[in-house]
Amino acid sequence: MIGLLARQEFSNAIRSPLAWVLFAALQLIFAFIFFSLLEVFRQTSPQLVAAGLMHGVTEPVVAGSFTLLTFVLLLVVPLLTMRVLAEERRDRTLVLLLSAPVTPLDIVLGKFLGIMGVIAIPLALAALMPLMLLAGGSLDFGLYLCALAGLLLAAMFFCAVGVCISAMTASPALAAVATAFVLLLSWLANWRTMENAGDSTLELLSWARQLEPFWQGLFSTAACAWFIITSLLALALAAWWLNGGRGAMR
Repeated sequence: MIGLLARQEFSNAIRSPLAWVLFAALQLIFAFIFFSLLEVFRQTSPQLVAAGLMHGVTEPVVAGSFTLLTFVLLLVVPLLTMRVLAEERRDRTLVLLLSAPVTPLDIVLGKFLGIMGVIAIPLALAALMPLMLLAGGSLDFGLYLCALAGLLLAAMFFCAVGVCISAMTASPALAAVATAFVLLLSWLANWRTMENAGDSTLELLSWARQLEPFWQGLFSTAACAWFIITSLLALALAAWWLNGGRGAMR
């Protein structure tokens, strides 16, 4: 049943003009970021070589472009997730799902997997772009794969938060704004972490802080666990919310 819900959500999203507009916008923005960083690297590489600071193109261009892409996703993912459950609640079709032989957790997981399938399309295209660097040079595949893993973990967390907030309202627009606000607030916690060095409490609230090892080519199992646990908690909260609202909706 989870697979059926995921396929249905994926199909509905793909048929939406908004999804294709967002895909095109994401690809154009990422291409602009990537080639801008590549041009900056081309212009500054002689000075870096002279200063002995040249470490290859992967970190400044590939990891740098993936880092900036996470902030673009912060704005795009809320637009993709805003309708997954909020629209069902607004149109009163959620009651049909809840009355079917399916649990609230199945509904949430199906919606989440479907929207992850959707966001995987532009991410796959973004992941292919750095490979063109192989035509004229080398690529640090360890750093590339770590940065790509960080990008995928961030997308998973963003989608989980978006599905959770979408489950709590009947207004897709409100769900989009609230999701973007929560993700932005979590990012701002990283600033407070830098101001208060060693503050582990603030560090636990910041997804940006957890991504830092990945941008440096280090696969952090602790950060990976953070993204998985927080995503599962967000999905569990969404399922609990749907289950708690079952009686009121009938």
